[in-house]
Amino acid sequence: MLCLLTDSSPAILRVLRKVAAGSGSLQLARKAHARATILGLHHHPLICSVLISAYSLFGLPSLSHFVFLHCSAPNIFLWNSLLASFSNNSCCLQVLTTFHNLRVDSGDSPDGYTLAIVAKALTELLCGRPGDARQLFDEIPVRDVASWNVLISELVNLDGGREWELVREMQFEGIKPDGFTISALLPLCTRGDSGAMILGRQIHGYIVRQGLRFGSELHVGSCLISFYCKGGNLTTGRRVFDHELKRNAFTWTAIIAGYVESRGFNDALRLFRSMNYVDKVVPNEVTVVTVLPAVGSLAALDKGKQIHGFSFRHCLNAETRVNNAFIDMYSKCGSLVAARKVFNDESWLKDAVSWSSIISCYGIHGRGRDALIWFQKMSRLGIKLDHITAVAVLSACSRTGLVEEGLEIYSSMVRNHGVVPSSEMCSCMVDMLGRAGRLEQALDLVSSLRFEPSSSIWGALFGAAASHNNHEIQHLVGKFLIQMEPENPSNYVSLSNFHACFGRWDLVAEVRGRMMMKGLRKTPGFSWIDINGKAHSFYVADKSHLCSTMIYDALDSLSYEIKEVPNFDNLTSD
Repeated sequence: MLCLLTDSSPAILRVLRKVAAGSGSLQLARKAHARATILGLHHHPLICSVLISAYSLFGLPSLSHFVFLHCSAPNIFLWNSLLASFSNNSCCLQVLTTFHNLRVDSGDSPDGYTLAIVAKALTELLCGRPGDARQLFDEIPVRDVASWNVLISELVNLDGGREWELVREMQFEGIKPDGFTISALLPLCTRGDSGAMILGRQIHGYIVRQGLRFGSELHVGSCLISFYCKGGNLTTGRRVFDHELKRNAFTWTAIIAGYVESRGFNDALRLFRSMNYVDKVVPNEVTVVTVLPAVGSLAALDKGKQIHGFSFRHCLNAETRVNNAFIDMYSKCGSLVAARKVFNDESWLKDAVSWSSIISCYGIHGRGRDALIWFQKMSRLGIKLDHITAVAVLSACSRTGLVEEGLEIYSSMVRNHGVVPSSEMCSCMVDMLGRAGRLEQALDLVSSLRFEPSSSIWGALFGAAASHNNHEIQHLVGKFLIQMEPENPSNYVSLSNFHACFGRWDLVAEVRGRMMMKGLRKTPGFSWIDINGKAHSFYVADKSHLCSTMIYDALDSLSYEIKEVPNFDNLTSD
């Protein structure tokens, strides 16, 4: 017997819909579920449907199944909600089992959405065998846009380049791409050349003509913003954002990510603060993780603490990725104590990234021995070591001169833990050996690599050779860097400065001439510091700051005191 909705139902539905839309918390969903149970509404299909979607969002398909079992009269929409919950959480076998139960126990017939979810589960179980996926697709008697979207998404994930042919075939059969099709295709337009960007703008035109940015297709706006921002066109991305009629947390997160990637850190923080005031949109855990790199890059510790307080108030501190981002942020802001306090909190589950983050934090702060202690704790707990962990501990060894320990760890990671040497790992090794003056050993390591050395590896070797005045290696590596990255102005400047040190002005003119012919110009480096909530930036030999005279006087005084120290070996650190 169906239960009737009571006067309290609209309030419960508003809360649950807010949670299911991604703007609430698990605690809020459980409270609404408990309230619905007390009022006897937990049997109602509408309440059950929203609860299933909410628990799916938090990665709890078992609770979605629990809600489904207590529904008094499940219809095809409720079955689809449960199937989507299992699918979104990669429970492919449960999708197939639920589909079997639907066919056996229910009088409802599967619709196109049902078949699309089942097809997606089958393609995932086929483990990247597009031929079998296409055969399964061809056997579907009635194919709608959802069925096509599943196959297109599978081909996009395989990166085979055949998805555009499928889109043309789809349109030839008279089926128009919808918002989900566009969401799968737009990220492809940032991977290629200018032709891919033109294709992305054509998709933008299709979106406008079909009105896909409105109604239930709100996710299209965030994908469009991400497309322009990742393609280096932040201005157009911002214009798309400003013209969105209804913006949600995903739309705001997309534009914040665009500013972070473009190093517009202050603008990213301003947008984060504006979300709630402008659109009454509460940032979610993805928004917090997205904005924290801006805080770390600005070393704005006070702003980071404010965001940390916000995450506590909105119950986001139980998320592993959020806490990992806070450890990284505090590390970059110079607060080892705060980073360690986040890590030591036992209320959240640590993963390999968490351990790698705290190891990296100790390394950044010059505490190499402590970083090794944490690495050993991680190993004893049986946590799987990967290249991220290797980079963290090797960087710590490099910064603190623990060369022998670093060599031993590198060898152990490769031989005993099955870690395949990556470009980042080898860069750390070259930097570590280079700082210790063991340039020949670093060069031997580069020569023994089974893959083509990246520019970061050669750059580390170039810097080490310059520090130890090994002009032969420096000149050799400088030419390699220009060959590898002919559009990178920093390589030309480094080689030009190398020739200038020896008075080879003809070669300096040649390198600078090649740089001018290519229209390259090196962006000057700068640093900044946050004082009383205001960021102060400084370029090399910059005298534009109001307090520049006082600043340079302080620098001169510090330089004089450093030169007066007779023996650095007598200095100790904490």
